[in-house]
Amino acid sequence: MFDFMQDLDNDIRDALLAQLRNLWTHTSTAIEGNTLTRGETAFFLISSRSGNRHRPE
Repeated sequence: MFDFMQDLDNDIRDALLAQLRNLWTHTSTAIEGNTLTRGETAFFLISSRSGNRHRPE
């Protein structure tokens, strides 16, 4: 884990790690030509973890 995060509350640390994951994934896929927004990237990352592969209606 990142040393600067070890003194943070668990909920804040988890939120920051999720933001980093979303940003890094979005940036990586954007370099490859993907046009998803950061919000759409986060949606698909969360959906894939829960087993839900469909967009909400």
